[in-house]
Amino acid sequence: MPFLALIAALGAALVWAAASLIAHFPARTLGVLHFTRIQLIASSLLLGLIVYFAGTWGTIAWDYWPELTVSILVSVVLGNLFMVACLRRGGPRRMQLLFALNAPMAAVLGYVFFGETLSLQMSFGCLLALVGVVLAILYGSHSKVPLIEGRQLGRGKIGLGNFETVQGPIAWVVIFGLLSASCQAIGLIAIKPVMLAGTDPLAASFIRTGGAAIVLLIVSPLLMLKTKATGASTTKISCKLLGWTILPGFMGYVCAVSMLLYALNNYETGVVAVLGSTAPVMLLPMIWWRTKQCPLLPAWVGAALTIVGAGLIANG
Repeated sequence: MPFLALIAALGAALVWAAASLIAHFPARTLGVLHFTRIQLIASSLLLGLIVYFAGTWGTIAWDYWPELTVSILVSVVLGNLFMVACLRRGGPRRMQLLFALNAPMAAVLGYVFFGETLSLQMSFGCLLALVGVVLAILYGSHSKVPLIEGRQLGRGKIGLGNFETVQGPIAWVVIFGLLSASCQAIGLIAIKPVMLAGTDPLAASFIRTGGAAIVLLIVSPLLMLKTKATGASTTKISCKLLGWTILPGFMGYVCAVSMLLYALNNYETGVVAVLGSTAPVMLLPMIWWRTKQCPLLPAWVGAALTIVGAGLIANG
């Protein structure tokens, strides 16, 4: 079981990495809220069908409804909003770097609330994996400009362009990134008692995704009235665009989240959070394939450190 839990956590990271590449075009075409609404609604409907035919609806531990509510509101709703705010102001690599901090945050919360302990070898493995993730994000492109500087980092063929431009004070980028990571860590801690009570991972994913979809449907019109910048796109949705929007949502909300919850139910919170945060590392060969640009050596060193860290964790 522990081995399968580790594989599930790494598998979740791999699926998230692939889904982020697929989602890039439809997300830019439709806009943040419109794209997210479609994904959440479609994913919750698909999850509902899966849970219904699998007959796992009865496994949901409704006695833990406060924990479920916290997980929905804090992790899925607020966490995504803060993540998007960080992404829009600081670019994808800064967002991923800051979001990766949810791993040590989750480990600390797991120690505080559940008394979870990690051996020295496992702790060192977590540290190596986290350092590897940071290196992969910091040096994932052919830019020689430091990551935290508010400058244009895009160069020539890689076409980073405005993705690396800081909009506004860098302090807000850090604040939103840390808030997003904190929400993810709190969500992991909140959902763990629900999983330990025997809730099926797919059923838990359905409750979280469906609840977030309802909240977003209620809140998003108010946000769109406040500012058009966060509103829906006027782009006409074709069947093809709808399919490319739903696919990464299914991969992320259904497959990846369910694997992460399975891992969380069978292994230490901090370890699962670290392995689940390796998606940026797994993006390296995918980006190489898509852009025909080989990432820099430090990025591959980071990937190697992550693999070594995962090995130490698995053998701990």
